[in-house]
Amino acid sequence: MQWLENIKTRTGFFMLQQQLDHVKKKPELVTLNSAENIAILYDATFIEKEPPINKYVTELKAQGKKIYTIGFVDMQQLPGNKKYSLQNDFCWHEKMNFFKLPQKAAYETFLKTDFDLLLNLYEKPILPLLALSAWSNAKYKVGPNFQDGLNYFDAMIDTGNDVGLTHLISQIDFYFKIIT
Repeated sequence: MQWLENIKTRTGFFMLQQQLDHVKKKPELVTLNSAENIAILYDATFIEKEPPINKYVTELKAQGKKIYTIGFVDMQQLPGNKKYSLQNDFCWHEKMNFFKLPQKAAYETFLKTDFDLLLNLYEKPILPLLALSAWSNAKYKVGPNFQDGLNYFDAMIDTGNDVGLTHLISQIDFYFKIIT
């Protein structure tokens, strides 16, 4: 049945691209220093991916930033060890449609919030997170260097051969230090 999942995913990417073709938004360059309200999208499927995200969120909050996170969990139901709150949400299969796109109504707060900055912190393209990024009202969206990534991000960060999350976060920090 993997072939069916692949078809659903490819159809989801196609549908998302069709939606993006009708939306033309001019990005507004926002630096990490000037951003007050930051959203972070990340892969929360495996627990070992969360410590670098949690550390980075803690660092940003210590700088006085308001942080909102959405973690993607590649499971039918949200596991009991994942806790969501007003500033921390999750995306899992039950909150997606047949074509693996998030149900917009489930993320209404996120989609209506005008974030200064949206950071996409995941190592490979994940359709639900790319869709949330594309639909977001964030002024400036930064993500890793993916093929066709500029459809979803305003800036892409090249991490070279090191696709690790910690390296991606350090490269994003480096990028923002250069443009500040």
